[in-house]
Amino acid sequence: MDQDTWIAVVVVLLVVILGYGMYAGFSEAPAEPTSFAECVAAGGAIMESFPEQCAFNGRTFTNSNQEVPPVSGDDGQSVATGACRPTGCSGQICSDKDEVSTCEFQPQYACYQTATCERQPTGVCGWTPTAALTACLANPPQM
Repeated sequence: MDQDTWIAVVVVLLVVILGYGMYAGFSEAPAEPTSFAECVAAGGAIMESFPEQCAFNGRTFTNSNQEVPPVSGDDGQSVATGACRPTGCSGQICSDKDEVSTCEFQPQYACYQTATCERQPTGVCGWTPTAALTACLANPPQM
């Protein structure tokens, strides 16, 4: 083979290699999550609530696998207890009793400062998911 043929072969090989590299690099973007597990895998913001919730791009997903433990009175019947309130070291937990947590501050904890802590339809205290809370958790203020 002469020099011009070798150059042509090398150029064709480079074009093929670069074309494949670009194709592989621009593959399809991951789909939007449609479940709690997919939201977590996609890096969504996990809300410290019960049951757990995950926020991603303005959507909220609830962990349907997390069972709500019954709260029983002296007679063994399920009861709702005291008023829900923010607790934990940074006020990031919504509960009807004092909760102990580590005292590090995560940027998403600032979102709970204006959120509503109240008893949810399940009977358990939790942060009421609103559009404002979901948006804040998806893009928390930088500290």
